[in-house]
Amino acid sequence: KHIVTTNKIDEYTLRDIILAYGGDESVEGGGVLYLNRLDLMAFGKVRGTNEKKAIYKITIDTNNPNTGTIEADGTVVKYSINKNCAALSTATAGSEPVQTMVYGNPKCVQLDLFSPYKIKVSEDYKFAEGMLAIRGSVQLDAALVVDKGFVVVELAAN
Repeated sequence: KHIVTTNKIDEYTLRDIILAYGGDESVEGGGVLYLNRLDLMAFGKVRGTNEKKAIYKITIDTNNPNTGTIEADGTVVKYSINKNCAALSTATAGSEPVQTMVYGNPKCVQLDLFSPYKIKVSEDYKFAEGMLAIRGSVQLDAALVVDKGFVVVELAAN
C-alpha cells in the first residue's frame, strides 16, 4: 500500500492522494475515495487565498447521497462516505499514525465466501401489515489482491 501522510485537508490534499496512486510511470484510473462525512465537509470548506472561492466542487449523487464526486483543477474523483474511516479533520495525533481516508480501485479487492449463504423468509412478523421479514446470514471476508491497490491517508504520529 502507498501511504500519504498529512495533518490537514488543504488545497493540495486531493491531488497528493491521486498522484500517489499507481506506479512510478503511471497514474491509475477508476479509483474511489472512501472518507468520513466530516472530511467531505472539510473539503467543501477549503477556500482560495485571494478570491476566497471554494477550491473543491462537491457534487452529490441524487440517487445515492452517500456518493458523488469531488472536483479540483479539472481532476474529478468519485467519493463514497464510510463511517468506519476516521475523520482526518477531527483526528488528533498520537504515538501511532491514524489511518483516515483510502483511495483506490474497488476491483483490487476480492470478496471471498466462507460459508453457504442462508436466507429465511417469515410471513409471521408484521403479518397484519402485509409485510414479509427476510433474514440472511453468511461468512465473508475481503482481501486486497493487487499490490498497492489502495492509497492510505494517515495523520502523522507525534
